[in-house]
Amino acid sequence: IQEVAWEGQGKHFVLQCGKGSTLKVPNEFLIEKQTQKGAAKVQMPMALNLGKAKLKSGENSVQLEDLVGKIILDVDKEVLIRGSLDFSLPEVDLLSGYKARVKARGIDMVVKGGTAKILLRDCTVLIPDQALEATIKERIPKEFHVVLNKKIQEEKKWRYRNAMVKEVFIKNFDIKKMATEPSDVVGFTASGEVSSNGTIEKAGIILNKNKWDTKPWSMSGHVEGKGQVKYKFLKRNKSKNARLTYDLDMKVTMPDDVKLDWSKVSGGIIKIAEERAIIKRLNTVAVPVEHSGELTIFKKDAPFWRNFVISDMKEKDLPGSTQIDFQVETRM
Repeated sequence: IQEVAWEGQGKHFVLQCGKGSTLKVPNEFLIEKQTQKGAAKVQMPMALNLGKAKLKSGENSVQLEDLVGKIILDVDKEVLIRGSLDFSLPEVDLLSGYKARVKARGIDMVVKGGTAKILLRDCTVLIPDQALEATIKERIPKEFHVVLNKKIQEEKKWRYRNAMVKEVFIKNFDIKKMATEPSDVVGFTASGEVSSNGTIEKAGIILNKNKWDTKPWSMSGHVEGKGQVKYKFLKRNKSKNARLTYDLDMKVTMPDDVKLDWSKVSGGIIKIAEERAIIKRLNTVAVPVEHSGELTIFKKDAPFWRNFVISDMKEKDLPGSTQIDFQVETRM
């Protein structure tokens, strides 16, 4: 067999079969015409072993592989195909370009009222942890700006009080290592170049002890730390496609070897001791680095997938991967 085609009210499907494909029609084949002027009614069970095949409707097509099973062609007022077929969709684009194989067990195709509809039943796809990690890493920004406005010293010490960190900037944020953990979490280590600015109130040591001036300071250095990304596969009610949501959380602390610019605050011999004191205070500050995002799981570049709707989606953790079970309905 080379091709199976069916048509109704101007809509049609064509199943182009690969080399060595076979079709068997059992004795239950039925064709009848109930009235002389009425349309013929056809009911034909078929057993298929196609290996590779291409399902086409108009300009749209989808490649199928390992297609084996039984279908029933039912032609009356509408054209209906019901099948307990095992097949796979090779090289489906997921997330950030990962080529996956979707396995399905069952296909229904209907031509009714000028509309052609396909339902792929009991679909399963495996997403390796590496593909998930690469997708999340690709989406994480390289720069962060955190408005902190956090006091690190309120009470008076020496001639200072109300030391405050106002802003923190992180550049060249680089995730070096990722590892998927249980409960939909990816742990990671990261590094970056950090800078911050702030103010401190200063008074005189002997003179003007009660006169306070606000002085600016700044800091820069290299930081490293650990964080985690919580993720979830889900299907929103108003969305046709399945989605991946993720939330990154990391607490950045300042290292001891930061470069502190204290020049606009103080100078002289006492400056060194003051710098050490403020750096100790900075070491206690945990800067929250956060980022959230969402993206579609299935890329919809191919015409066949542009109108598909995901339903009945479930996910399951497996060693080294995530299994997603779902059904697909698409109109062509």
